[in-house]
Amino acid sequence: MGSIVGCESLIRWHHPDHSIMGPSSFIEGIGRSGAIVEVGYWSLQKAAQQLADWHRQGFQAQPLNTNLSPRQFNDRNLPCTLQKVLSDSQIPPHLLELEFSESTACVDVELALSITEQIYNLGPRLCIDAFSTGLSSLKYLQQMPVDTLKIDCSVVQEIGVNAGGEMITDAIIALARCMELNVVAEGVETEQQLEFLNARGCYIIQGFYYNRPLSAPDFQNLLRTDTPPFCASPSADPVRSISIAS
Repeated sequence: MGSIVGCESLIRWHHPDHSIMGPSSFIEGIGRSGAIVEVGYWSLQKAAQQLADWHRQGFQAQPLNTNLSPRQFNDRNLPCTLQKVLSDSQIPPHLLELEFSESTACVDVELALSITEQIYNLGPRLCIDAFSTGLSSLKYLQQMPVDTLKIDCSVVQEIGVNAGGEMITDAIIALARCMELNVVAEGVETEQQLEFLNARGCYIIQGFYYNRPLSAPDFQNLLRTDTPPFCASPSADPVRSISIAS
């Protein structure tokens, strides 16, 4: 059934009274407090440290995605901070992929073009997350040095349910192919969704169909059992992208 080709770092709060809490429970509050940029940088640093730790253990080709909040993405200090994170962690820059939403890039297009160009020159890859949920201009999309488009889970969930959602999925895959971008489907939960995506040439899959979010130690155990390790299959078999919680 293919192999693991990457993972995504997810933020979680280990609350002393409420066990592990997802971001919907606290991110809004952090945003109101004005600390979202600092928390975003902390999360980026932790993701880079985890990737460096896996490399020390011999997992040499494991790429990791991490999300940028809208405020973090539009912070002019982001490239300098990213350069410091890369320098401190000593990870191969191309194995870190930064995700930002389509709507985030639309807030200030000229700034977005400048920021993405600076990030790309530092070496990390760039991914537009939740694609199809915003109103971006294809003109600007073509100018951004992005590597990957992620089909939003709300669109993937329409596969087998709504013909309109399936047409949008077809269009995104075709667009990615024409622009020579990788395309990832997130939120895949069923065999029907998987088969639909594979039939259209989308082989990088993220979602509960394969795994729910895992802790870093559990993900390491999964890496040790994955065969073949950490590479995309050359066949038409689906490959997997697993999320981890940090």
